[in-house]
Order: sequence, then C-alpha cells, then structure tokens
Amino acid sequence: MNIVSVDPRIDPIWQTLLQQASSSVFHSPAWIQVLTDTYGWEARAYVVLDSRGEPGLAFPSVTSPT
Repeated sequence: MNIVSVDPRIDPIWQTLLQQASSSVFHSPAWIQVLTDTYGWEARAYVVLDSRGEPGLAFPSVTSPT
C-alpha cells in the first residue's frame, strides 16, 4: 500500500479512480478547476494505491490562500 498526493485536475491516477468508482460532476477535474479559480484554493488529493499501483481510496485536501 502506498499513499500519493495528486492534483485531481490533471493527474491520470485521479482519472482512473473516477472511472472505477461512482462519481459525479463534483469529482470532475473541470469542477475542481472552477473551485480553484474562484476561491484560490490549492487542489490536492491523497490516493491510496494497492500493491499493483491501482487507486482504491481517495481523500481531498483543500488549502485556502493566506
């Protein structure tokens, strides 16, 4: 098991996770981009990869500007 930090707007690991799991427009890179542009947040997600490197669990990290 490995935990990696990804940019959900551009990282292929995020795209793989979206294809494997039930998701909505609110998980999409385009929506995340809207939020970062509007609020100035830094978009990051932490994804747990299994022993084969396949994503299985993700949790977001939102950092607002200071």
